[in-house]
Amino acid sequence: MQKALLLLSLLISLSLGRIIGTECRATTLTVETLRNGTGSNQAEIITHIRNAELKLVDPRNNYWSCVDGRSDFGVLGTPGGDIAEFATAISIYSENGGNVTTEEEVMFHFVSFIESLPITRPFYLHTDSHAVEYLVEVLRELLHLPNTTEVDIEDVPSYKQDEFKVAALESKSIGCGHLRLLTVYPADYQVPFNYTAWSIRVFYDFLWNHANYTRLVVHKSDPRFVVNLGDHEERAVVNIISNIRAGSPKCANLIPLVVPKNIHDSLFINHISHVSVLRDQLISYFSKQPRSIPANEFRRRFDEIGAIQLNLTVGYLAAGRPIFAVTINVEEVNVEVPDNSAAKFGSVLYLLLLLALYLR
Repeated sequence: MQKALLLLSLLISLSLGRIIGTECRATTLTVETLRNGTGSNQAEIITHIRNAELKLVDPRNNYWSCVDGRSDFGVLGTPGGDIAEFATAISIYSENGGNVTTEEEVMFHFVSFIESLPITRPFYLHTDSHAVEYLVEVLRELLHLPNTTEVDIEDVPSYKQDEFKVAALESKSIGCGHLRLLTVYPADYQVPFNYTAWSIRVFYDFLWNHANYTRLVVHKSDPRFVVNLGDHEERAVVNIISNIRAGSPKCANLIPLVVPKNIHDSLFINHISHVSVLRDQLISYFSKQPRSIPANEFRRRFDEIGAIQLNLTVGYLAAGRPIFAVTINVEEVNVEVPDNSAAKFGSVLYLLLLLALYLR
């Protein structure tokens, strides 16, 4: 009997304890200096990145932000984010046989591309508070409203949208530095002006009308319209390289979001090792369109132009700043997790039944 009671005590203790599982985490960081300059040093870069939780996401299901260092939330960064990569992709398609010649055609491809994405994946464009201040003034003038009237550029009346989109392409209306550079130096960036301009205009149309199914028939994706505050004060460019450790199959498609801005400083964040995921999505769509070049040729051209654009934008926006490569290792780690309450109760009953059978 004493043996049975001891066995019962052990079984109950085990069933009410904790279970061991695994989860993916960003574990260790290494930093390499690619270019010296005035700004943050390696130790400050590590501290900055570690100060915020390195949330892991699947880049196939997540929107891509700009490298802009004024964002105070975790980002997947590439110059210009979703909208700039889309403008580059439709330019490559058009210049290599696709022959896109109107904003309406860009709208068709924009909506069709969004429909090809995972159903809840947002699409991103950012501006800044300086551009918004100017566009608010423009909108008040278009609506003949006094300066004290509150207006929202995310909710422009349909009868003023075309006029507003003209103003939205002025240089001071574009709060994303990379997009602005695309419009100012189209030849250098190898994207003709119209494709960037049409892409921006189409995004605003999407922002205002995506819920109006008589205008834009799209699925559950929403626009991710971000207004970054203040001035550029980035102290370094950081190329993020995500490394999945061997023996961590659960983590195979996960990469860490990094927060560019905190109370101490801000950084340009460029997820250089995984932007291919976004480009794969664009290539998968455009290479299947009529008269497109093959996917492998599209990829070669896209990566070539992307590298040119990155170097130009870093040169303009981060002149004199140091550049670092930060490798973030991601791996499965053992964790203790509370057992489910209902499961625990069921386990106790099951073990008591086994014990009763044992004592018979």
